[in-house]
Amino acid sequence: MKSLFSVVIPIYGNEKNLPITVPYIIEHLELFENYRVEVIMVNDGSPDNSWEVMKKYQSEYPDLIKIASLSRNFGQMACIHAGMDLAKGDVIGVISADMQEPFELFADMLKEWEKGYKIVAGVRSGRDEKGIYATCASAFHNFIKKHLNPNYPEGGSDFFLMDRSVVSEYLKIDVQYTGGLLIRYWMGYEQKEIPYVRKKREVGKSGFGFLRKIGIAMELIVSNSIILLRKLLALAVIFVIAGGVLSIILAIRGQALGLILSFMLLMTGILLIGNCILGEYLWRNYELSKGRPRYLLDEVIDEMPKNVEGI
Repeated sequence: MKSLFSVVIPIYGNEKNLPITVPYIIEHLELFENYRVEVIMVNDGSPDNSWEVMKKYQSEYPDLIKIASLSRNFGQMACIHAGMDLAKGDVIGVISADMQEPFELFADMLKEWEKGYKIVAGVRSGRDEKGIYATCASAFHNFIKKHLNPNYPEGGSDFFLMDRSVVSEYLKIDVQYTGGLLIRYWMGYEQKEIPYVRKKREVGKSGFGFLRKIGIAMELIVSNSIILLRKLLALAVIFVIAGGVLSIILAIRGQALGLILSFMLLMTGILLIGNCILGEYLWRNYELSKGRPRYLLDEVIDEMPKNVEGI
């Protein structure tokens, strides 16, 4: 019997992408003739009509497509977890809905899985995108590799597939936020990496604005490292030394008021920075201690829905 390949696609604000993405997937199914394929699309509380478009395609391809909708926006990692929970495949792949990753590369990734690799990842060797976003993204991935995990690819990797056995272990790990991006590397399984060039987004607009990307970066760092606390310690040492030198200079000159004010300003700044960073770590632990589920499902459709109007 053929192995089942499950493709998980998180959906957020992809109303314009889906009419391109779904037909593209259908067109390339011939690449997976040795597999049975199921496509699982999970709506992450999209603010547009993505859910209606998803229902339309599920009604047209009920034997291929399964869809689910979360009760609200829980974030991309929760959306991926939901898709993995629903997947029944022997091997499970994850890809975005905007087609910036080459869906056809899954065929090569599956060949590596057949060789025994339990995790196969597509890693970005370059980008068709240009500008400040691409520059910042490259710098961020380099930061992760240098400070959080040396095994992380320089170009980043959120396009991958996993063996069912690895997915089962992956889902047991209680990881919230974007920390799950690095869990694949923490788990220790040997990974095979296949390079690709990330395509330019042709349709729609990314749901991740600049401020949201900054928030994701902070979550990823705080969830996987104490580097911020260590950097703060180093900064505090530098400030204390500088403050000490300045205090001596001001004392020699007899500027007592300046000495007091500079010392107070210095210590206040250090304390505020420290409290903010420490608060980030404490908040993450507090959220985990609540024991809330990663996500809540509102609706799942894995059969022919009734009375779905075309759009």
